[in-house]
Order: sequence, then C-alpha cells, then structure tokens
Amino acid sequence: MYLFTNSKTALKEAVMRTLERVLAYELLAGDWRRLDLLWDRIPAADRKTLQLVRVGEENTTIAEWDIERAVQARYSADIETLRRFLSDAEGEKMDVIQKIRPVSRRVLPQSVSNAVRRTGNDGRHFRIVRDAGASHPLHSIVEDLDELNVYCRRYAENPNAASEPIDDAELLGYVKKTLKLVGSPL
Repeated sequence: MYLFTNSKTALKEAVMRTLERVLAYELLAGDWRRLDLLWDRIPAADRKTLQLVRVGEENTTIAEWDIERAVQARYSADIETLRRFLSDAEGEKMDVIQKIRPVSRRVLPQSVSNAVRRTGNDGRHFRIVRDAGASHPLHSIVEDLDELNVYCRRYAENPNAASEPIDDAELLGYVKKTLKLVGSPL
C-alpha cells in the first residue's frame, strides 16, 4: 500500500511502480493480449521494450528491443509476400491469405488498429466509419477494407479452411486490392 502526498511526482512514481508489476505479471503469465492497453498509456519517453537474448550456450541477458523496427520488418516481409504472389504466383496460398489482414490494417489510424487488435472486431469499427459518413477519413475505403476482412475471415475462422479450395483468380484480386489500398506499387 502506498501513501500519497499531494505531489504529482509521488503519484506518478507509484503508478509507474504498479504498472511495472502488472507488465511483469502479464509477461510472466504469457498473456500478451492486454499489453497494448498498457503500452498505449505509458508516455513514449517512459517506455521500453525488452527481449531475452542468448549469450553463448548457457546464458541469457536482457536487452532493449526496437519493437517499431521489428513491426516494420514484418510488415515489409508481408508486403513482399503479397507482391511475389501477384507477380509470380509464388507462395503458399493460405500464407498469402494470412498476410492480407495485417497489411490492410496498416491503413487504419493507430487508435483504431489497436482497438481492432484488442477486440478482433473489424466489423464494429467499419460500422463506425460508415455511420460517420463522408466526413470520416476512411469512408472512401471502408468497403474495400470490409471486403478484405470478410474474405480473410472465411479462412481464418473456418476449422475446415485447410481443405477448402482457394480460387486463384479470387485470391489474386484480393492481393491486388490490398497492395493498391496500402499504396504499394503493383
């Protein structure tokens, strides 16, 4: 239990100590789903991501991890997978489908994409955009985003997806739409 004085600094320090414990618990428990809720609330100057790094065969150390670079690298790799499929029909079709959703979500503002990741409910957020009408910045592309989401959900949420045939022309169309949506050269 902490006793608070009237000092904002003391309160901030107490909150940060509690937050550190919560984050440590979340990491140890392996429950990553709620970490972004906490991450968004910590000022950028006060947060760091850490990783365990192997040192030799028997030791491990803790080092800072540039999460922004890691996310960008994954996004770039996903874009490259889609491009190769579009240009050379190269790649496993199910893998290509699994790249469409994360790539298309990059056009969403950060606040919306965090909410989508937390809830997994793209449809609810698309309804918000539709209800706002033409004044919403995503209004002109919401139908495309929703169409991509519905297509990917057909495979992501279907227990028989592995045995369901994938139409090449349909997949090519959705890959092209995704790349066009995020402004990637075709």
